[in-house]
Formats: sequence, structure tokens, C-alpha cells
Amino acid sequence: IFVVNKADRHPEAAKAAARDIRAALRIRRAGAHDGWRPPVLTVSALTGDGLGDVIAALDRHRAWLTESGEGERRRRTQRRRWLREAMAEALAELWDRDPQLADERARLEEAVLAGRILPRRAARELVEGRLAVPPPVAGEE
Repeated sequence: IFVVNKADRHPEAAKAAARDIRAALRIRRAGAHDGWRPPVLTVSALTGDGLGDVIAALDRHRAWLTESGEGERRRRTQRRRWLREAMAEALAELWDRDPQLADERARLEEAVLAGRILPRRAARELVEGRLAVPPPVAGEE
């Protein structure tokens, strides 16, 4: 939902901004098929004009999120992102506590800063080095 404020003091500018946003949304929507078309509304926070329309649009959007399943899909994506962030933080804490890993991280960090290695490759080396499991010794399986 796009809300353009100042419709009371600058009505023509607010209408023009709303038109521009609608035009941009038409371009964006050319490839979008999610079923939601965000409304573009003008309001006045000073007088309250248009706020009822904003509330109604928010209610429609919430209903659409529920009915379409999009809200749950977004929530799952958000939870996955939170999990990955928490895992990254836990690994960073582990590396900070382990002197051997801290040394290796410092070495890789310097290589990244100097442009000798890409950040993703450095992270992979650090993780693979920590998680490497030696091959089983014959007869000890």
C-alpha cells in the first residue's frame, strides 16, 4: 500500500506523486502474478482525510495475505532468514571463543581485505576447515 501524505497542503503535488507511483507499479506488474495490486492513496495526516481509505486498504491486504497463503509463505521465508542469521551469529561466537579458529579467521579476513580471496570462498574455507572430519582409520569404523 502506497500512501502519499500532504494532500491538504500540496494537493496537486500529492496527486502527481500518486500518478507516478501508479505508473511505476504498472511497469513492475508486467511480470508479477501474485494477485495483489497495491493501492496508491493520498492522505492528509493533518486533517485525517483519506485515513479511512488507508485503514480499509490495510484490512483488504491482511485478508488477501491470509486467503492467498502469501502471508504464511512470507512468514516461513522470514523464519528461514532468522534461522540462518542465528546460525551465522552462533558460528561467529564459536570462532571468537576458539583461539585456533580466531587465528584462521584473522588470516582469511586479511586475505579478503587485501583482495586475494573472495569473502564467500574465505567463509567456505573457514567452515570446511572446522567441520572437516578425518577419514576413518581401517578397522575403526
